[in-house]
Amino acid sequence: MRKHTLILLVIILCIASTVRLVHISTNPPSLYWEEVALGYDAYSISKTGRDYHGNWFPVLAFPSFGDYKPALYFYAIVPFLVMFGQTPLAIRLPSALAGIITVYLVFLIGKHLKGEKFGLLAGFLFAIQPWSVHVSRVGFEANFALMLVTASVYMLLISKTKSYTIVISALLSVLALYTYHASRVVIPLLMVWLAYTRGHIRRTKWVFFSIGVACIGILPIVLHVKDPVITQRMAETSIFSGTNLIEKSNVLREADGNTFLARIVHHRYVVMGQTVVSQYLRAFSPQFLFLSGDGNMRHTNGMTGALYLWEFVSVLVGLYALFAQKQNTFLRSLVIPWMLISAIPVAVTTVSPHALRMLNAAPAYTLVSALGIWVLVQYVQEKYRGIAWGFTASICALFFVAFAHAEFVIYPKISAQEWQFGYEELITTLERLKKPSQHIFVTREQGRPSIYALWFTHQNPQEIQQQDGQLPKDQLELLAFGSYTFGDKIPNESNLLVASSPTYTPTSTKILHTISLPTGKVIWNIWESEK
Repeated sequence: MRKHTLILLVIILCIASTVRLVHISTNPPSLYWEEVALGYDAYSISKTGRDYHGNWFPVLAFPSFGDYKPALYFYAIVPFLVMFGQTPLAIRLPSALAGIITVYLVFLIGKHLKGEKFGLLAGFLFAIQPWSVHVSRVGFEANFALMLVTASVYMLLISKTKSYTIVISALLSVLALYTYHASRVVIPLLMVWLAYTRGHIRRTKWVFFSIGVACIGILPIVLHVKDPVITQRMAETSIFSGTNLIEKSNVLREADGNTFLARIVHHRYVVMGQTVVSQYLRAFSPQFLFLSGDGNMRHTNGMTGALYLWEFVSVLVGLYALFAQKQNTFLRSLVIPWMLISAIPVAVTTVSPHALRMLNAAPAYTLVSALGIWVLVQYVQEKYRGIAWGFTASICALFFVAFAHAEFVIYPKISAQEWQFGYEELITTLERLKKPSQHIFVTREQGRPSIYALWFTHQNPQEIQQQDGQLPKDQLELLAFGSYTFGDKIPNESNLLVASSPTYTPTSTKILHTISLPTGKVIWNIWESEK
């Protein structure tokens, strides 16, 4: 690597690190319950070798709240908990570091495909990509899985000259399967396709070795393929779960006279197929890609698309160049399947587009966008290319500043409630106000209060494990432990310290403490009940 390339790469990685690490503990403004669930189970593992339900070193997934989260990210958190304690930084840092590493991997892939300059361009675009920046600042398993997928792709690409790296690719692919549910769909399809297009089938020694590694790695998944530990999450999110599509089919048939033709046209399998196609196509929505993201305020800041608005042009030009220029044949055989396969998980689940389930496509979009810029600049006369690059840099800088303002200034204020803001203040205040032997009741309308109580009271996980069989639960969510009880109906008891939203607070009650959003809206009242 040439000296100036190394200098530019270091600058790009510094930019990537800055936008992913600055104020990471306070923006997003609070830990979401899924992050706290990851953190407390990792804390339990670090202290006892078991999750807080008492399962010894889970391999496939942690039960958590009955959604069985794949296991690897829990273990990735453990060393950071040891270093930084029970803090948002410990939970979010593995994702942030994964995002930074993925920037470097995108550079390496770009360099491998079209040289150092193209690699630098691709790495820079990914360093400032809104999609990657935002998800890297949250404890999202999907972002950690993306790093593994991208590393696996790179190792497979370079195995043409370094045959042993196909084994590393297989190992990284297996690890991704243990990190995020969507990877279990994307990885097998993407890796088989890339291995085939690279001609590695003829490399019997390393192919069979890598197949052996993959088979051993996926054996636990195969052995439990029908167990809830594997199937539960899909059952919760699949469009085929429940009877919605069947009922839709019946309604359409009745509305169309329930004739023979209507029964054919509106057959349940036809409706299911139409739904899958519709969900799949929505994954490529310009609204999602270039305007406002997927609509979930935890997945996007709502003011920027997954990509920048100007990338609408560079992506279109890049796609044209992939099919029009013969020198981009292999690049086309990589990025087009990468994008198409990455959208499959959202085609069969209830929400589309979904920034996390199709996150694997983010590097592919960056490579296409980089190619579009590359082609546009090449069309400019050589003596004006410096001006063209300067103009491109100015556009990038302008939109990046606007994105940074939205992400770091506006977003923390408008998204606080989406991140269940206020639980830390709530639990610490309850601990401060409670009297000796006083019971505490917290309403559940704001979601998962027990995991926050476990986390912010630094509850000894061994004590929770020992009582696991006796503690009341709702889908594995604790409804009581110690002096805490969580529920929807406030008990008619005296001397009970209660935390509830204003809606659940009696009008005549003396409020001991209120907790508000950054906007000033009161979301919690703390008060004592009187019989």
